Amino acid sequence: RRHTPSQTTSPFSVLSAFVWFVPDYMAGSRVKSGKGGQVGSGKSVKVRNKTSNKVKRRRNQQEKQIREDAKAKRQRKRRKNAGSPAGTKAITPMGEEEVEGVYGETKASKLPSRSESSGGLRVGVGTKGALLDKAIDSLIAPQNSHNLTDVDLAKRVIAMVAESILEDPYRYVHKMTFFTRLRNSSPSVKIKKLALLTQVEIMSDLIPGYKIVLPSPQELNKTVNKQLTKERKYEGVLLGQYSRLVKFLNNKAKAMRNKQFNRCGIWMCVVRSLGRLLHRAHLFNLRKDIINATIPLLNHPNAQVRQIILESVVTLFKVDTCKESTLEVVRLISSYAATQGRSIRAEMLKTFLHLDLHKESFAAR
Repeated sequence: RRHTPSQTTSPFSVLSAFVWFVPDYMAGSRVKSGKGGQVGSGKSVKVRNKTSNKVKRRRNQQEKQIREDAKAKRQRKRRKNAGSPAGTKAITPMGEEEVEGVYGETKASKLPSRSESSGGLRVGVGTKGALLDKAIDSLIAPQNSHNLTDVDLAKRVIAMVAESILEDPYRYVHKMTFFTRLRNSSPSVKIKKLALLTQVEIMSDLIPGYKIVLPSPQELNKTVNKQLTKERKYEGVLLGQYSRLVKFLNNKAKAMRNKQFNRCGIWMCVVRSLGRLLHRAHLFNLRKDIINATIPLLNHPNAQVRQIILESVVTLFKVDTCKESTLEVVRLISSYAATQGRSIRAEMLKTFLHLDLHKESFAAR
């Protein structure tokens, strides 16, 4: 306790007063010698200020690192959203095998995988288009004409182009010209077959269940929204590519009647392509051209050709609900049988056995 005057003076009271006085004196001296009213000597204040500055710098560095990480995360998210719209698939690598002479480089060069070029992220739209153009040029560019016989390289590039078209047809439908150029320029029969069959399968997936009517010049002069403009452009490119494909198949079908049939060439692929489009595109444009090119093959000397076309006609009879294509096929077979007479083959008449006449007569009633 502190010494008070009311208490009697004794050695013990003097000692207790001294004990309480010394800490108070020392505290007062510390307050007077400190800076800024802080407790402690000037030296201790400097040490404490130095320590607090280190803590502040460390805290600022941590906050800066957190801000940089958040910014990088936002940038990755924006790139991902821009390069991978909703509904698209993940992009797969093209392959890791060595390819001779790719991009005009050495024999040990490789086709760049998409995962490597994107740094583990999804490839953006612009980057993907650049990769696609580079892969196409590696196969059909004039300086890389020696690659036109490389079947392995052709398979990878064909798969890459087909995948891109099916993932985003509105953006990459014009890449369908690659198959036409490859089919016309490659000396390899196997590559020609791959290009033709791939193009037919892509067309089978893309063609709609209606006929495309291109806009007139007056309609083109009118102002429309972006979605309709995009739709018109897509339908125009799709119809143009489809028209060129049908024209090619028609010319090959006519040549099959005048030349000796070679089952090892591209002829069998032409037959399968016509049979595929006969029942797959019966509601699309140029239906009559496909029917006129396909039905005469029912009287072809080769039995395998006749069987393929017969199966396609039977499939058409089953899937054709409007029966417009079925009626055209029946009329063409009837006129063909009337002109050919006894030289007609059995497969052409077997098609009538698969007509559901009872169902049609019941519907007519």
